[in-house]
Amino acid sequence: MLALLSHPVGGRLGLRGSGFQGGSLGTRGEPWNQGGASVAALLSRSERRRSSFFDTLRLMINPYQAPPDQAATFAPTDAPVARFRLDQRMIRYAESKFLLWRCGGRVTLASMVMIALALGISLMPPVPGPIGIAVREVVVMGLATVIYLTLIRGPRNAARSELAAHGVVSGAEVEVSLGETTLIWCGPAGTHRFPLESVRLMTVGKGLIVIPEQDLYLFVPRRSDFGGASYGEFVKLFRARVQAASG
Repeated sequence: MLALLSHPVGGRLGLRGSGFQGGSLGTRGEPWNQGGASVAALLSRSERRRSSFFDTLRLMINPYQAPPDQAATFAPTDAPVARFRLDQRMIRYAESKFLLWRCGGRVTLASMVMIALALGISLMPPVPGPIGIAVREVVVMGLATVIYLTLIRGPRNAARSELAAHGVVSGAEVEVSLGETTLIWCGPAGTHRFPLESVRLMTVGKGLIVIPEQDLYLFVPRRSDFGGASYGEFVKLFRARVQAASG
Protein backbone atom coordinates (compact mmCIF):
# COMPACT_ATOMS: atom_id res chain seq x y z
CA MET A 1 0.00 0.00 0.00
CA LEU A 2 2.86 2.35 0.88
CA ALA A 3 4.59 1.40 -2.31
CA LEU A 4 1.53 2.28 -4.30
CA LEU A 5 1.35 5.70 -2.69
CA SER A 6 5.03 6.28 -3.31
CA HIS A 7 4.64 5.41 -6.99
CA PRO A 8 4.63 8.42 -9.31
CA VAL A 9 1.17 7.58 -10.44
CA GLY A 10 0.06 7.18 -6.88
CA GLY A 11 1.68 10.50 -6.05
CA ARG A 12 -0.23 12.17 -8.81
CA LEU A 13 -3.38 10.51 -7.56
CA GLY A 14 -2.61 11.73 -4.08
CA LEU A 15 -2.05 15.24 -5.39
CA ARG A 16 -5.35 15.18 -7.18
CA GLY A 17 -7.00 13.79 -4.11
CA SER A 18 -5.60 16.61 -2.03
CA GLY A 19 -6.74 19.01 -4.72
CA PHE A 20 -10.24 17.65 -4.35
CA GLN A 21 -10.08 18.50 -0.67
CA GLY A 22 -8.93 22.06 -1.24
CA GLY A 23 -5.90 21.94 -3.53
CA SER A 24 -6.25 21.81 -7.30
CA LEU A 25 -10.03 21.64 -7.27
CA GLY A 26 -9.95 24.34 -4.68
CA THR A 27 -8.64 26.69 -7.34
CA ARG A 28 -11.26 25.35 -9.67
CA GLY A 29 -13.85 26.12 -6.95
CA GLU A 30 -13.40 29.84 -7.51
CA PRO A 31 -15.22 29.78 -10.88
CA TRP A 32 -17.90 27.76 -9.12
CA ASN A 33 -18.32 30.56 -6.59
CA GLN A 34 -18.50 33.08 -9.41
CA GLY A 35 -21.14 30.90 -11.04
CA GLY A 36 -23.14 31.00 -7.80
CA ALA A 37 -23.01 34.79 -7.80
CA SER A 38 -24.20 34.81 -11.40
CA VAL A 39 -27.13 32.56 -10.47
CA ALA A 40 -28.02 34.91 -7.60
CA ALA A 41 -27.92 37.87 -9.96
CA LEU A 42 -30.18 36.04 -12.40
CA LEU A 43 -32.64 35.26 -9.60
CA SER A 44 -32.61 38.89 -8.49
CA ARG A 45 -33.33 40.08 -12.02
CA SER A 46 -36.10 37.51 -12.28
CA GLU A 47 -37.69 38.80 -9.05
CA ARG A 48 -37.53 42.38 -10.33
CA ARG A 49 -39.11 41.38 -13.62
CA ARG A 50 -41.88 39.53 -11.84
CA SER A 51 -42.52 42.53 -9.54
CA SER A 52 -42.60 44.84 -12.56
CA PHE A 53 -45.04 42.48 -14.28
CA PHE A 54 -47.44 42.52 -11.32
CA ASP A 55 -47.18 46.31 -11.04
CA THR A 56 -48.05 46.61 -14.72
CA LEU A 57 -50.95 44.19 -14.25
CA ARG A 58 -52.18 46.22 -11.27
CA LEU A 59 -52.13 49.42 -13.31
CA MET A 60 -54.01 47.69 -16.14
CA ILE A 61 -56.73 46.68 -13.69
CA ASN A 62 -56.90 50.11 -11.98
CA PRO A 63 -54.93 52.82 -13.81
CA TYR A 64 -55.76 55.41 -11.11
CA GLN A 65 -54.18 53.43 -8.28
CA ALA A 66 -50.94 54.90 -6.99
CA PRO A 67 -47.84 52.65 -6.87
CA PRO A 68 -47.23 51.05 -3.46
CA ASP A 69 -44.06 53.04 -2.75
CA GLN A 70 -45.75 56.33 -3.70
CA ALA A 71 -48.98 55.59 -1.82
CA ALA A 72 -46.99 54.99 1.35
CA THR A 73 -45.65 58.56 1.23
CA PHE A 74 -49.16 60.02 1.27
CA ALA A 75 -49.75 59.43 4.95
CA PRO A 76 -51.97 62.03 6.63
CA THR A 77 -49.99 64.92 8.04
CA ASP A 78 -50.37 66.27 11.58
CA ALA A 79 -51.04 69.76 10.16
CA PRO A 80 -54.33 69.77 8.21
CA VAL A 81 -54.20 71.66 4.92
CA ALA A 82 -56.74 72.18 2.12
CA ARG A 83 -56.27 73.78 -1.29
CA PHE A 84 -59.18 74.55 -3.60
CA ARG A 85 -60.62 76.96 -6.19
CA LEU A 86 -63.95 78.63 -5.48
CA ASP A 87 -66.75 79.23 -7.96
CA GLN A 88 -70.02 81.12 -7.73
CA ARG A 89 -72.08 78.00 -7.14
CA MET A 90 -69.99 77.01 -4.12
CA ILE A 91 -70.22 80.53 -2.66
CA ARG A 92 -74.01 80.68 -3.01
CA TYR A 93 -74.43 77.20 -1.57
CA ALA A 94 -72.31 78.07 1.45
CA GLU A 95 -74.11 81.39 1.85
CA SER A 96 -77.50 79.71 2.16
CA LYS A 97 -76.17 77.29 4.80
CA PHE A 98 -74.38 80.05 6.68
CA LEU A 99 -77.47 82.29 6.77
CA LEU A 100 -79.56 79.46 8.17
CA TRP A 101 -77.00 79.14 10.98
CA ARG A 102 -76.50 82.88 11.41
CA CYS A 103 -80.21 83.74 11.36
CA GLY A 104 -81.58 80.59 12.93
CA GLY A 105 -83.65 82.43 15.53
CA ARG A 106 -84.97 84.92 13.01
CA VAL A 107 -85.92 82.22 10.55
CA THR A 108 -87.78 80.36 13.29
CA LEU A 109 -89.66 83.52 14.21
CA ALA A 110 -90.43 84.18 10.55
CA SER A 111 -91.77 80.64 10.18
CA MET A 112 -94.14 81.14 13.10
CA VAL A 113 -95.32 84.44 11.64
CA MET A 114 -95.93 82.87 8.25
CA ILE A 115 -97.89 80.02 9.82
CA ALA A 116 -100.06 82.53 11.66
CA LEU A 117 -100.63 84.50 8.46
CA ALA A 118 -101.55 81.38 6.54
CA LEU A 119 -103.95 80.35 9.30
CA GLY A 120 -105.56 83.81 9.36
CA ILE A 121 -105.98 83.87 5.60
CA SER A 122 -107.49 80.42 5.63
CA LEU A 123 -110.14 81.61 8.17
CA MET A 124 -111.18 84.46 5.90
CA PRO A 125 -114.39 84.03 3.89
CA PRO A 126 -113.61 81.91 0.85
CA VAL A 127 -113.42 83.56 -2.52
CA PRO A 128 -115.51 81.66 -5.04
CA GLY A 129 -113.80 80.09 -8.03
CA PRO A 130 -110.30 78.69 -8.63
CA ILE A 131 -108.89 82.16 -9.26
CA GLY A 132 -109.62 83.21 -5.68
CA ILE A 133 -107.77 80.17 -4.30
CA ALA A 134 -104.75 80.86 -6.53
CA VAL A 135 -104.69 84.52 -5.46
CA ARG A 136 -104.76 83.52 -1.80
CA GLU A 137 -101.79 81.13 -2.25
CA VAL A 138 -99.79 83.75 -4.13
CA VAL A 139 -100.43 86.29 -1.37
CA VAL A 140 -99.23 83.87 1.33
CA MET A 141 -96.09 82.95 -0.62
CA GLY A 142 -95.33 86.60 -1.35
CA LEU A 143 -95.65 87.61 2.29
CA ALA A 144 -93.40 84.72 3.35
CA THR A 145 -90.73 85.72 0.84
CA VAL A 146 -90.81 89.36 1.90
CA ILE A 147 -90.51 88.47 5.57
CA TYR A 148 -87.64 86.06 4.98
CA LEU A 149 -85.65 88.47 2.82
CA THR A 150 -86.19 91.27 5.32
CA LEU A 151 -84.86 89.17 8.16
CA ILE A 152 -81.70 87.97 6.39
CA ARG A 153 -80.91 91.14 4.45
CA GLY A 154 -78.62 92.67 7.07
CA PRO A 155 -76.53 89.55 7.84
CA ARG A 156 -76.33 88.64 4.15
CA ASN A 157 -74.97 92.04 3.13
CA ALA A 158 -72.49 92.02 6.01
CA ALA A 159 -71.26 88.53 5.10
CA ARG A 160 -70.84 89.43 1.44
CA SER A 161 -68.81 92.51 2.36
CA GLU A 162 -66.53 90.44 4.59
CA LEU A 163 -66.04 87.81 1.90
CA ALA A 164 -65.08 90.44 -0.66
CA ALA A 165 -62.63 92.06 1.78
CA HIS A 166 -60.94 88.70 2.40
CA GLY A 167 -60.74 87.77 -1.29
CA VAL A 168 -63.40 85.05 -1.21
CA VAL A 169 -64.74 85.56 -4.71
CA SER A 170 -65.47 83.34 -7.67
CA GLY A 171 -62.28 81.94 -9.23
CA ALA A 172 -60.14 82.54 -6.13
CA GLU A 173 -57.55 79.93 -5.17
CA VAL A 174 -57.49 79.47 -1.41
CA GLU A 175 -55.34 77.48 0.99
CA VAL A 176 -56.43 76.74 4.55
CA SER A 177 -53.94 75.37 7.06
CA LEU A 178 -53.69 75.07 10.82
CA GLY A 179 -51.04 76.01 13.32
CA GLU A 180 -51.11 74.86 16.90
CA THR A 181 -53.53 77.63 17.91
CA THR A 182 -54.08 79.55 14.67
CA LEU A 183 -56.18 79.19 11.52
CA ILE A 184 -54.15 80.36 8.50
CA TRP A 185 -56.16 81.45 5.47
CA CYS A 186 -54.26 82.36 2.29
CA GLY A 187 -56.03 83.84 -0.73
CA PRO A 188 -55.93 86.63 -3.30
CA ALA A 189 -56.29 89.27 -0.55
CA GLY A 190 -53.26 88.00 1.37
CA THR A 191 -52.80 85.85 4.46
CA HIS A 192 -55.28 86.04 7.31
CA ARG A 193 -54.87 84.50 10.76
CA PHE A 194 -57.58 83.73 13.29
CA PRO A 195 -57.34 82.13 16.76
CA LEU A 196 -58.69 78.60 16.74
CA GLU A 197 -60.54 79.14 19.99
CA SER A 198 -62.98 81.46 18.19
CA VAL A 199 -63.46 79.21 15.12
CA ARG A 200 -66.71 77.30 14.59
CA LEU A 201 -67.06 74.37 12.21
CA MET A 202 -70.24 73.34 10.42
CA THR A 203 -70.34 70.25 8.24
CA VAL A 204 -72.77 70.32 5.32
CA GLY A 205 -73.47 67.95 2.48
CA LYS A 206 -70.85 69.31 0.07
CA GLY A 207 -68.08 70.20 2.48
CA LEU A 208 -67.09 72.11 5.59
CA ILE A 209 -67.99 75.68 6.54
CA VAL A 210 -65.35 77.40 8.69
CA ILE A 211 -66.66 80.39 10.66
CA PRO A 212 -63.85 82.43 12.27
CA GLU A 213 -65.98 85.54 12.91
CA GLN A 214 -69.67 86.36 13.23
CA ASP A 215 -70.14 87.62 9.67
CA LEU A 216 -67.25 85.79 8.00
CA TYR A 217 -67.13 82.22 6.75
CA LEU A 218 -65.15 80.07 4.34
CA PHE A 219 -66.41 77.02 2.51
CA VAL A 220 -63.98 74.09 2.11
CA PRO A 221 -65.34 71.79 -0.62
CA ARG A 222 -65.32 68.06 -0.07
CA ARG A 223 -63.31 67.62 -3.29
CA SER A 224 -60.39 69.80 -2.25
CA ASP A 225 -56.71 68.84 -2.25
CA PHE A 226 -55.97 67.78 1.33
CA GLY A 227 -52.26 67.07 0.85
CA GLY A 228 -52.64 63.30 0.61
CA ALA A 229 -55.21 62.97 3.41
CA SER A 230 -58.92 62.40 2.93
CA TYR A 231 -61.76 64.81 3.62
CA GLY A 232 -62.78 62.85 6.72
CA GLU A 233 -59.24 62.90 8.11
CA PHE A 234 -58.98 66.63 7.46
CA VAL A 235 -62.23 67.35 9.33
CA LYS A 236 -61.22 65.06 12.20
CA LEU A 237 -57.83 66.72 12.65
CA PHE A 238 -59.40 70.17 12.27
CA ARG A 239 -61.95 69.46 15.01
CA ALA A 240 -59.25 68.07 17.29
CA ARG A 241 -57.16 71.23 16.91
CA VAL A 242 -60.17 73.49 17.57
CA GLN A 243 -61.20 71.48 20.64
CA ALA A 244 -57.65 71.51 21.98
CA ALA A 245 -57.42 75.28 21.55
CA SER A 246 -60.85 75.86 23.09
CA GLY A 247 -60.28 73.54 26.02
